[in-house]
Amino acid sequence: MVRADLFLSLILPVYNVAEYLPTCLDSILSQDADGLEVVAVDDGSTDDSGDILDHYASRSGKIRVIHQRNQGVGAARNSGISAARGEYLWFVDPDDWIEPHSVRALAAAIRPRSTDIAVFGFRTVGPGSQPPPWPFNEARFAEDQKERAEIFRQLVAARRETSSCNKIYSKSFLMNTGVRFSDARYGEDAIFNYRAFRVVETVLALPDIWYVYRLRPESVSRKYDPTRWSEKELGVIKEMKLLLASLGEAPTLANRRFLWGIFREIRMIARESPDKIGDLRALRANEGVAEMLRKVPLSDCANPRQIAALLAFRMAFAGKRAPG
Repeated sequence: MVRADLFLSLILPVYNVAEYLPTCLDSILSQDADGLEVVAVDDGSTDDSGDILDHYASRSGKIRVIHQRNQGVGAARNSGISAARGEYLWFVDPDDWIEPHSVRALAAAIRPRSTDIAVFGFRTVGPGSQPPPWPFNEARFAEDQKERAEIFRQLVAARRETSSCNKIYSKSFLMNTGVRFSDARYGEDAIFNYRAFRVVETVLALPDIWYVYRLRPESVSRKYDPTRWSEKELGVIKEMKLLLASLGEAPTLANRRFLWGIFREIRMIARESPDKIGDLRALRANEGVAEMLRKVPLSDCANPRQIAALLAFRMAFAGKRAPG
């Protein structure tokens, strides 16, 4: 049940992040704003994460801890949704942190509009490539399909549409629509947001950067896994196409995401797989991938290099050899 005095519930799905967890919790507890709570879900951690949470909860009445058996990040976030008492929900990964004054600023921006979803920028720290600049220089409030579609296009261009950490969601919106995280090992953020944007009525895009995303080499989303395309990517592409159709948009953005994903997969196999030939053969045998490669129009390719790569892949997946 939502409490009138709680503007925001910050939901932390916690699993074996003892090294980073204090930084995250300190960034929240140091906020210069009232009306917030932390719902930390210990998802069966085997390190000191659960003890750290209990220690912080003993020192601050703002923190509530849920201990559950390991079920995955999606289930942990869903437990947080059920337990949260704030008017709005912010999903914070426990190896990241939030910027000073972020809660006060977000409350000031969101409260006058009562939006379903608010989006804002994040910055990254650590090894790896930086995302494109945040595209919004001023606040934009979308109440119709055309405005929502434009905000979504800009989020895709900035590679910020899939993360749940740079968004705040109205709890009543999630409860009324039934949008929840899936139990997929990969892509639960993307699927959740594509489903949410399909049924959202109001979106507020803010110009500010309020979240800090830590790039870790050991992160599950950054390592090669041969099950990725069976568990994640095709499902994510399907959800993105459904969202684009609901916005009256062609599937071009989804097709480009698919091609980017295939090219990335090939690079990861070449760089990380201990069985490069076997994994390339397994990818080639994936009927869903082969069908997508056949169906993507050449006009949806972002540039001539992508066209050439798509033609080569089509021949390879058809059992032919690319010329040259």
